[in-house]
Amino acid sequence: MHVSPAGCPLVNRRDGQELSIIVPLYLCNIFETKKTKILPRRRSVVHYRITPRPSRDLAGRRVLVVEDEALVAMLVGDSLQEAGATVIGPAATVDEALSLLGDGAVDAAVLDVNLRGHRMTAVADRLAEMNVPFVIATGYDYDTAGHADAPMLQKPFDLARLTSALVSII
Repeated sequence: MHVSPAGCPLVNRRDGQELSIIVPLYLCNIFETKKTKILPRRRSVVHYRITPRPSRDLAGRRVLVVEDEALVAMLVGDSLQEAGATVIGPAATVDEALSLLGDGAVDAAVLDVNLRGHRMTAVADRLAEMNVPFVIATGYDYDTAGHADAPMLQKPFDLARLTSALVSII
């Protein structure tokens, strides 16, 4: 796979139509790309199939995902499912996250610090009260003084590191 400063391109050509996606650099290493060539009558067409790296380190665990960026939430959720976890959420707001915690059936959580302009502190405090471990994932500086035991991943992060961090705290 060719990686440019903008990211890694993924191209799919089928039935005369082409779909091209540039995946950001920080997401390139979470995919294994298998390249296959199909030779129609007049031209060569390249198809890419994206498959997440398999892992079952979180089998049977319920992990709450608190993330307001839909693409990031989807990638994190898919990665956790590939690792065997049952994904709760994603929750895009503090209120949604607290509501999902209502039944208490959560083994761990992944928390984005900034949820649509609001800090996730109330969610972190509630998880701490419930003795549920969590990982803080943020693109901002965040003082973990109140939750010094929580691992913090600086965005952009490798999804394999997220899985490892969750396995280490559960």
